[in-house]
Amino acid sequence: MIRNHIISKQEARNIYCNEFSRFIEVDGIDIHYREEGKGFPLVLIHGFSSCLQNWDALTERLKANFRIIRFDVPGFGLTELNGTSAPITVDNCVQFIKNFLDKIGVEKLSIAGSSLGGWIAWEFASAFSHNVNRLVLINSAGYFTSYSKPPFFYFANRPIVKKLLNRGISRWPVKQILKNAFGDKRKLTNKLIDRYYKIVNREGNLAALIKIAAQEINAETEKIKTIEIPSLIIWGDRDKIISVREAYHFHKDLLNSKLIIYKGVGHLPMEEVPDQTANDIHKFLISG
Repeated sequence: MIRNHIISKQEARNIYCNEFSRFIEVDGIDIHYREEGKGFPLVLIHGFSSCLQNWDALTERLKANFRIIRFDVPGFGLTELNGTSAPITVDNCVQFIKNFLDKIGVEKLSIAGSSLGGWIAWEFASAFSHNVNRLVLINSAGYFTSYSKPPFFYFANRPIVKKLLNRGISRWPVKQILKNAFGDKRKLTNKLIDRYYKIVNREGNLAALIKIAAQEINAETEKIKTIEIPSLIIWGDRDKIISVREAYHFHKDLLNSKLIIYKGVGHLPMEEVPDQTANDIHKFLISG
């Protein structure tokens, strides 16, 4: 008998909402977001097939000094696409985030993004430079050179993936993907594996994931050279998803950037080495 791994929307809400969770409609989409802490706003954007809990450890370490705003990107976590037929592109996400921030009354902010969220973050900084104080990129997507391995944009058209829509993905392949995302496999906990497994199998998320991943890659990297705000680039040198060589591309093209490479760390520094990541981000945000 084939097991059904799909988790209902209500069950997912029961598991992943807490006292800080809020829902607000933006452009016809119900966005799940959280605000914690006080101080200058810091907006956190998670990566592909992840959710706002991606930033739990970092939020705990930074909320004493910053107003942390994080949300589930449309099509991920608990944020519904609500039947929208519009292409789910990075450009659309950038405008969506601006509309979301306008709606909750945030004008000036610092912004940080991981992986796909990093791509969205630097596009946002380029489009709305007058709103952004500082930019933090963590193992960011965007260049897609021969050294990049962004599998999330290439697997969507495989027939076997589309067959999973009705029964979901088992825990084992999720665990294997996460093993590739960690430099130190000992730091990959069962709790973290369970979170990714349940979030990707939330009712409707696989269909959204395939729709998003099927989009043509079209990053206008020339925009990166126009970003003048202070920027911090953080990268794990054992990243098997987006090579550390991409870090040097960002460092070269961002006019006012600092680069920090973490030895022995993979694609998710904020989950693998949260203390180090939080300390470096905190120092950067308060410097100058």
